[in-house]
Amino acid sequence: MLPQNKGRDIFLAIDRTQSVRIEEEGRVRMTQIIRDTLTEGDHIYIVDFATEVSFPKSPIVIRSNDDKAQLLNSLNFDADPTKQNTDIQNAEQKIYKRLAEFNQERLSNNSPIYRQSVVWMTDAPLFTSSPATEQDWIETPSNSPFRDVNSELSKDRTAWLQSLPFLSKTERSHIINGNYKLTVVDIAPTVQEVCTYAPSGQTSCIVTPYLINQLWFPATIFGLGGIILATGLILGFLHIRTVKKTWKISINDEDNVKMRNRYELGQDPFDCEDSEERGYFVRRGKDLWIQPIQSNEFKILVDGDEINRNEKITKNYFTVKLTTKNNRSYEFIVKITK
Repeated sequence: MLPQNKGRDIFLAIDRTQSVRIEEEGRVRMTQIIRDTLTEGDHIYIVDFATEVSFPKSPIVIRSNDDKAQLLNSLNFDADPTKQNTDIQNAEQKIYKRLAEFNQERLSNNSPIYRQSVVWMTDAPLFTSSPATEQDWIETPSNSPFRDVNSELSKDRTAWLQSLPFLSKTERSHIINGNYKLTVVDIAPTVQEVCTYAPSGQTSCIVTPYLINQLWFPATIFGLGGIILATGLILGFLHIRTVKKTWKISINDEDNVKMRNRYELGQDPFDCEDSEERGYFVRRGKDLWIQPIQSNEFKILVDGDEINRNEKITKNYFTVKLTTKNNRSYEFIVKITK
C-alpha cells in the first residue's frame, strides 16, 4: 500500500443551477457530514459547478471545530440564476482529474499521498457512459464535447473513471425532497506510474523510488519487529520444549526410569524405613528444587551440605543423605538425565 497522510482531500461539489434548490434537508445533511465525519488533517475544497467548474484557490484545512465552523460559514447553498445547463460529465472529468493531480504532485515531491472523496449535490446522474445522451441527461449543452464519444475530453473522462480506485459510487446516494441527490464517492489513495525514457532503451520510473523514500523507515521497523517476533517465537518454542521434556532418574545406580514431578524424601524410592517425610524433590519446568519440611528434627544433606530452606539443585549427579530419629543415615546417589 502506498504511504498516505492522516487527512483526506474532500471536494464539496455543489450544483449551482436553479433546478437543484438546496433547501433545509440538504443543508442539514451537509452540516452533519461536516460536523460528524470530517477529521483533523482533512483538506476541504468547495467546488461550484454548472456548465463550467469553479475551483477554489486554497482549501480549508480542518484542525479544530473552529475550522468546521469556518467551513459551514463559507458554504453558499443558494442557486445562481445566471447558471444553467449542468454539464455533469464535464464536472466529473475536471474534478476527478484535479484530485488525481494533487496526489501526482505529492508523488513528485516525495510526500505521502491522500485518500480522497467527493460529496456531490446535484440532480444530474453520475458515472454515465460517454457520450452523454438526451436519455441520460437533457441539460448537457448541445456544444459540449461530452456529447461526442470520440472527443479527447470524453475519452479522458472515461479513462479516469476506469483507472481511479473508487470505493463507492451511486450506492451511497440519498434523494432529497425528490429533487436531487447527495452522493458520497470515496477514492482509495493512488498515483499513476510515471516513467521517462533513459539511454539504452531503459526507463526511469517515479513510483518505485518514491516508495523506497517513504517506506524505508517503517520497513526497517517492520523488519526488526519481524526478527524480534521470530526470535521470540523460537525461544518460546525452545523453552516450552525444554519444560515439557521428559527427564530420567537413576538412584543408587539402578536403571534409568521416567522421573516424576515430585518425590517425598523418606518414602520410596528415598525410603528410610520409618515412613517419615523429611521434604520433597520437586521439578518446576526446567529446574529441580529440594524443599525441606521446616521444624523437622531430621536432616537433609546434599553432597554434605545441610539443606535448611528451599534450594535449586543445579547438578545432575549428587548424593542425598537423610537422617533418622536414632541417628542412622541413608545415602542415595542420584543421577538425573535431562
